[in-house]
Amino acid sequence: MDVSIVSPCGTSNFNIEVSCPRLLTAISSTSVYATKLEACAVDPSINIYNVPVNGSYGTIGLYDWVFYDDYGQGIADDGFYKLSTGDVIEVQNGVVIQIATC
Repeated sequence: MDVSIVSPCGTSNFNIEVSCPRLLTAISSTSVYATKLEACAVDPSINIYNVPVNGSYGTIGLYDWVFYDDYGQGIADDGFYKLSTGDVIEVQNGVVIQIATC
């Protein structure tokens, strides 16, 4: 990894923390649906995977990235997914923008 930081100030302090690469943790979910009601009516039958922003690996949080594979290559489609926890998430551009209960 090569990181370059340019600062307009003469003295600047930066802290950067980078996690080591790892496979993402599976989360039981439904396929994507157009509405929250449609997603809530179905039981989870597939796995999705998250890269935490506000959640943790295997536990989805607001603004987490969501993928269809454990390598983080297939970004989740826009729509609603019901999780095994009973929550439903709305994903837009691969990012969780809303978490609600069914």
